[in-house]
Amino acid sequence: DLQRMFRLFSRVPSTLKEVRDELIRYIKEDGEQLVKKEEDDRSALRFVRALLVQRDTYEEIVSQAFHDDKDFKKALKEAFEYVVNMNNKVPHFLTLYVDDLMRERAKKKGDISSDASSLDETLDKIITVFRHLQDKDIFESYHKELLAKRLLQKKRNFDSDFSSEIEERMISKLKAECGQQFTSKLEHMMNDMKISATLMSQYKEKMRETAIPGIDMKTIPLLEVHVLTTGSWPHPTTPDCIIPPYINAICDSYKTFYIKHYDGRKLTWQYNLGSAEVKAQFDDPLTLVVSTYQMLILLLFQDTDTLTYQTIADKTQIPTAELKRHLISLAAPKYKVFKKEPKGKAIAPEHTFTFNRGFKSKVKRVRIPLISSRSSKNALPSAPTEVPAEVEEDRKHLIEAAVVRIMKARKEMNNSNLIAEVIKQLESRFKPSPQNIKKRIEALLEREYIERDEKDRRLYRYVA
Repeated sequence: DLQRMFRLFSRVPSTLKEVRDELIRYIKEDGEQLVKKEEDDRSALRFVRALLVQRDTYEEIVSQAFHDDKDFKKALKEAFEYVVNMNNKVPHFLTLYVDDLMRERAKKKGDISSDASSLDETLDKIITVFRHLQDKDIFESYHKELLAKRLLQKKRNFDSDFSSEIEERMISKLKAECGQQFTSKLEHMMNDMKISATLMSQYKEKMRETAIPGIDMKTIPLLEVHVLTTGSWPHPTTPDCIIPPYINAICDSYKTFYIKHYDGRKLTWQYNLGSAEVKAQFDDPLTLVVSTYQMLILLLFQDTDTLTYQTIADKTQIPTAELKRHLISLAAPKYKVFKKEPKGKAIAPEHTFTFNRGFKSKVKRVRIPLISSRSSKNALPSAPTEVPAEVEEDRKHLIEAAVVRIMKARKEMNNSNLIAEVIKQLESRFKPSPQNIKKRIEALLEREYIERDEKDRRLYRYVA
């Protein structure tokens, strides 16, 4: 019916505008219903799946009913941009969908080429939605955080890992869409993992031939180190904590090995990002997969069964908020490694934690999850998502750089033209508001990168 209508209206081309306007109105209304429905259902993955289905449906209508008419394709783009940007949580939703896709695909074994066409089709659909986002930098920030988690949680060698190829495909598509600058940090993260894998192979080979003073090499804990480049990874430096001497000796041996390869570099251990496997002597021995902080807590119970919170805090020096979160995780009802007295999530200095030797599990290798303030990784926040502080700071620098770049080329420019040019240069990454641009112009005026004309206050000149 739509195809016949299009052929009929095409005889009087001026009437097609009404059809296009009606198409835009209908897509917008359909999109608004989708956003409202999924906000109530609170499921990020379902929202993105529905969004992708909606995009495919209307793309097929434009292709078949309207014969890929360029004006109707433009109308589809306009309407879909409205739908995607009417909810400021969409960049976050999309990263959660990508994260779920990557984790599911990583579970598969074998060569990526066997599933290449299906994977590329899915990634292309994701990029289609991404292309319509105004706040692409927010997507990048969330994607970088989730990519870091995926990379650091790998169990197998990175070079041979099926999932690394999938990650690189996604990054290459983002690079093709937004350029090298957009994906530079993501590429550095991938490169760090490859270099770390190579270094670990060399370190292990060296350890087979070397003894560490005071350490029995037969009982030495196995060490896996990922060296992360500061600035590329989304993790701030955390305070040091107290490490047992025999573990510290192993860490120092790697540090010495690394400095020999990269003289002049400084290594800072990020204990909050690490994980460990601990053989726990319950009535039925089990292997616990825990965070580094949880490992440090568990090691305190080798010679005693009960400790107060204050004693644990003094002996580990783990940051207070992290220590409480890790202790509560070890005393959770489902994974009751510790018995807490008194019961409850609140923790005071005198509260005690007792090693629960009666803890049992159906599996011999038990992963202890950390409690989170969010009940589910896919649950959507009920409050509007604000721009992350890191992204806000980056935007200031990008706006200032754009202003200086434009003024250096033009030498002088009036206020309205300068704002319009800055928006044009940055809209591929995010859409800056005129108010924010004005603030950055004022900051540059104060720092004397540009100056106002004495007669016309709305005219700026570049200061060489």
